[in-house]
Amino acid sequence: MRRRTYRWYDRLRELEAAAETATSESERYYILDQIDRLAAQVNEIHLPAAFRDDFYRLRVHIDFIASKLRSAWSMPVRS
Repeated sequence: MRRRTYRWYDRLRELEAAAETATSESERYYILDQIDRLAAQVNEIHLPAAFRDDFYRLRVHIDFIASKLRSAWSMPVRS
């Protein structure tokens, strides 16, 4: 389970790095869409109690990055 968490964190870091160089609106929307897809994948996972804290922190970090980017790019927040 932890290995899967690390892979999702790696993907989140890749998207955050891509966001730093995104110049067009279409690139920005693509990055945010990928972050939303990552969040959806993580939210679908049902875990044993021993791993819930790791996934909760991952979800918090995904939400934080998405909110930070939407704010920086003046894009609407998804509900």
